Amino acid sequence: GSPDTALWNEHFTVTHNTANYQAIEFGAVPGYFGGFISHSTISHNTVSNAGYSGISQGWGWGSTHAPGYGNITISFNRIFNVMTKARDGGGIYVNGYCNDKYTNVISNNWVDHDVNVGAGLIYMDNGASFWHVTRNVVTNSPNTTAVFLTGGTGPAYNSAHNITVDHLWYQNDEQPASGCLKYGCVLDQSTIFHIPIGQPLPQPAQAIVAAAGANPQIRLQDGRDE
Repeated sequence: GSPDTALWNEHFTVTHNTANYQAIEFGAVPGYFGGFISHSTISHNTVSNAGYSGISQGWGWGSTHAPGYGNITISFNRIFNVMTKARDGGGIYVNGYCNDKYTNVISNNWVDHDVNVGAGLIYMDNGASFWHVTRNVVTNSPNTTAVFLTGGTGPAYNSAHNITVDHLWYQNDEQPASGCLKYGCVLDQSTIFHIPIGQPLPQPAQAIVAAAGANPQIRLQDGRDE
């Protein structure tokens, strides 16, 4: 959180990795965790069978403004069967205020079969800000919210804010929900599509599914990447 750029954690690339059955003993550990990092990319990874969130990004909720946090891309990841032990997380979980100079992107991810999530398959928690959530698919989780943007408590900065969600295909009974519409959050209903469980995904969603993960061309029968 230092204003001194020499002390920032930045320019990380986490790509083409597979994490499976991690954190068996200490279940409240995500497959990938990043705190106050900047100018970094998390893409083309497969995370499965985690006790907590698949990818967890950010810290501080709304109370800490870290100038060196932002310009993050989370894209083309495949996340399935996470949140098996803990609650209050998601396939992709984000909290904390981002530097408003940056636009951060969550795109082209496929989150599948997270039936024990306490909030949302994509969960933007307290203070999460300046994110564009676009072109994602969430499937096979009938009892969980597709995307959840928390309204927070107390002052406005402790709410999620300035987040746009569009081009989402969700196969859940619980539709995207936002408690932060008054804080600059947008759910673009014209590009958010509910696909009933058991019906095939439309071609744009199929393309996102096919491209997601560490090795999207090779699938085993049980859904794991080879």
